Amino acid sequence: MTLEQMKAVHERLGILIRQAEDRMRDERYAANVKNLGITMDDVQLSLGNDLPWFGHYSYFFDWCDKYSKKPWREWDTLVFPGRELNNPVCDLNTIRNANLQGAGR
Repeated sequence: MTLEQMKAVHERLGILIRQAEDRMRDERYAANVKNLGITMDDVQLSLGNDLPWFGHYSYFFDWCDKYSKKPWREWDTLVFPGRELNNPVCDLNTIRNANLQGAGR
């Protein structure tokens, strides 16, 4: 196998690995939404007409601690439990899709 062929195989392998990782993440997010029963009503959004602008997630989480009773917090479309920012449980699209399917649409 030539160097060019090896580079092509390596590149294709990288693409396949990224696709598999994306699929596993999406399946994990869908399972979390289902198992935890997360709905959009349970998620405090970080953007909205009635919200102040938060330049950093820590300001948003501080605001949530004071003013929000919702158990889930969204930052940059990812949904987190409480102040834990290093392991999102899902994203907003997964919740929206689950809610649509649950509504029979």
